[in-house]
Amino acid sequence: MSNQIQIFDFNSNQVRIQIINNKEYFCAKDVCDILGYSNGRDAIEKHCKPRGVAKRDTLTNGGMQQLSYIDEPNLYRLISHSKLPSAEKFEAWVFEEILPTIRKTGKFEIQQLTQREQVLLLAKNLIQAEEENQRLQIENTQKEEIIEKFIEAKEHKNYTQTADIIGIPQKKFLEYLRSNGYVEKNGRRQTVKSKNLKIIETKWSEKGYERFLVTPKGIEYFKRKISLNQ
Repeated sequence: MSNQIQIFDFNSNQVRIQIINNKEYFCAKDVCDILGYSNGRDAIEKHCKPRGVAKRDTLTNGGMQQLSYIDEPNLYRLISHSKLPSAEKFEAWVFEEILPTIRKTGKFEIQQLTQREQVLLLAKNLIQAEEENQRLQIENTQKEEIIEKFIEAKEHKNYTQTADIIGIPQKKFLEYLRSNGYVEKNGRRQTVKSKNLKIIETKWSEKGYERFLVTPKGIEYFKRKISLNQ
């Protein structure tokens, strides 16, 4: 019996099958996609027995790659653990149509795709892979933006930036800091009170003069304090 990989169609999803040691082996990636496993490698490790898993060179959209193929017992294990309602239909398709015909005739004779259909199916998979890649790129960009905002939130802020974050007029916030002893009344240095609380630090600017900066802890501190007084 030929060990050539044949492509079948199940509800517009490709299913690659190969005969290995006179047994039918199914492309694990195809099976996992159909059965709703988001992490195929993890599903195989959890549910399949190693002796029923084989690696074979397979032509894919990304060129020749080594893919995992699973035997019938492992296929059934993945089906039985799937949470998709369509898993039952897939099981019936495999065990009532595909396997009986292969075993009866020794050939892949049913629902085998023509060369044109295989090309169209590969093209469809390529488009889906590109869409998935674009989705992941968008997700990664969003994650980077969140990280940047997180880093920004952890930085020290001057009193005008802090006032904007808290939602209070800048002049009013400066008056609040001075009247409550957090910074010097006629200067821009932290007081002993602020230093001990670790909410304000005095820094030297690039131009060589002192200024106070509110720490991340201080921003949260003043948010609570001012909200209670409003």
